Amino acid sequence: MAVLEALRESVDKASDSAFGENKRAVLFGTVDSQDAAGQIDRFVARTLATRITEVLFLKMASACAAGLKLSDGRSVFLKIHAGELDLDQLHAVHDAQGFLRERGIPAARLVLPATEFGNGKFATVHAFRSRGDRARAYHRGTIEGAAAMLARIVEGGRAFPLRSSIPDMFAAGTSPLKARAPGIAEPPPLPPAERASAVLEKVKLHGQAISGDRVIAHDDYASRNLRFSDGEVSSVFDFEALRGGVEPVLVGRASIQFINEPSGVRDPAAAAVKFVRAYENSARRMFEGEAAAALDAGVALSVAQFCRSLVRSDGARDEDAPKIFANFMERFRATLGREYPKNPFI
Repeated sequence: MAVLEALRESVDKASDSAFGENKRAVLFGTVDSQDAAGQIDRFVARTLATRITEVLFLKMASACAAGLKLSDGRSVFLKIHAGELDLDQLHAVHDAQGFLRERGIPAARLVLPATEFGNGKFATVHAFRSRGDRARAYHRGTIEGAAAMLARIVEGGRAFPLRSSIPDMFAAGTSPLKARAPGIAEPPPLPPAERASAVLEKVKLHGQAISGDRVIAHDDYASRNLRFSDGEVSSVFDFEALRGGVEPVLVGRASIQFINEPSGVRDPAAAAVKFVRAYENSARRMFEGEAAAALDAGVALSVAQFCRSLVRSDGARDEDAPKIFANFMERFRATLGREYPKNPFI
């Protein structure tokens, strides 16, 4: 009973808004937290033949993710997928995760592949061990360590035979959790973000036209998904975020994702440039000319998404979003100091 109560409290804490109730309805087919907790408990008993003894954490974003200790001594990471990836894509990213793990990337071991959870959803289970510390994204050593690890992921993934099965980073994404479940109250409206969204759409259209060899990389390369030991990456989480794209675009995008910390990076543009240069040193190639323009597009994608989020969270006015975007891009370009064949955004 204590475990079920802990699960129920975790579900409540992770979804204490009207939109959170909608998440519960989409994931579990119910808004009742006790029912949701029971579904998780029964899934573990049915598929892993063991019981939950402790809830380490439970979060809801585009999926439900839980860290659990089990009665057989294992600690696992359970993820319930709402449909952000279809079943074939889930299998592809987990195959790529295993492929990279075999090549020394510190990715979690898959314990249970995508399995029917209930309510038309699938769940996966990974071994969970948080190896290392979550270091600050503005420390030079962690910037260099993260960039070097991304270079290893990209290089290791070049030999993955099913690269074309990995979703593209510019593919139109859907968020099933935003579908309104019957009987759920509408959440408070977000501030309008028309100008911020227009900038983002322009960036996306430009990015879709960029051509080049397709590689795979982690497309949510935020510092929260990494752990460090002595400045080197000791763990990489959330491989469901693997995406395919042109290498410099993926690197530019990751350079902003990594430093986007709630605690604040003192000079974000300079930190992003440090990430890019550290990646180039590890990969032993520089992004110049057309590659510099592609890198710029990756940076622009993350910055435009940040600007829209800033407006929607009431952190900035929508009319200021284009200027915030332009100022950051100018600062990044000036700090990087590369020649661009064209300047599509500002």
